Amino acid sequence: MPTHEAAALDKIPHVSEDLAGRYARLTDREKEVMLLVARGFTAPEIGRGLLISPKTVDTYKQRICEKMGFHHRADYFTLALKLGLLV
Repeated sequence: MPTHEAAALDKIPHVSEDLAGRYARLTDREKEVMLLVARGFTAPEIGRGLLISPKTVDTYKQRICEKMGFHHRADYFTLALKLGLLV
């Protein structure tokens, strides 16, 4: 009998090939920023951690949104969850 955790994980939709392909085309820095946004960090916090300005973080976020087709902050979290990056 599956555990509740396993049953919950089975309900998470898998990443489509298209979405996975778009994620693979992000630069390493864009992936890093995406994960930090997904974890709930603000642009100033991310900037301090990566030693870049909050404005530069915002530029990365804009590029990620364009490449991934994101419209909301929750999209970062959803993708990171689907990719298993938040476990």
